[in-house]
Amino acid sequence: MTNGNWACFNCRITVRRPTWRQVAYFRPWVIGSKGDGQVKCPECKEACNFLGPKIAVPPKRDKAGWEKLRSLVIEAKLYWHDRVRRQNAERKHQIERQIQELIHRPENEGRKRFIESLRNELEELTQ
Repeated sequence: MTNGNWACFNCRITVRRPTWRQVAYFRPWVIGSKGDGQVKCPECKEACNFLGPKIAVPPKRDKAGWEKLRSLVIEAKLYWHDRVRRQNAERKHQIERQIQELIHRPENEGRKRFIESLRNELEELTQ
């Protein structure tokens, strides 16, 4: 365990809380998230954004530095959101192709169960 940085961009305040040391490496999409909202800003009481354990945080008086940090966090969130969206689209197309291929094969019980499981997974991805 190590301490991770949580930031309130409005107040330009950081709060440190225990976190997993390699969270930013193994789960980079959590950078910029508000988590479950339990880490609150001590001034405005709004939920803070998670920055990870190793990010350099500018001093409170460095307004330009905080704006740059905010834009980097937004870029990271958009990148991971787009990446997940593309991966889901690729998986949907893969499932649709698999279903079409299986439909043209001879019928048997295992094929029916597999098609049903693929359709369930496809339904979960479209929600």
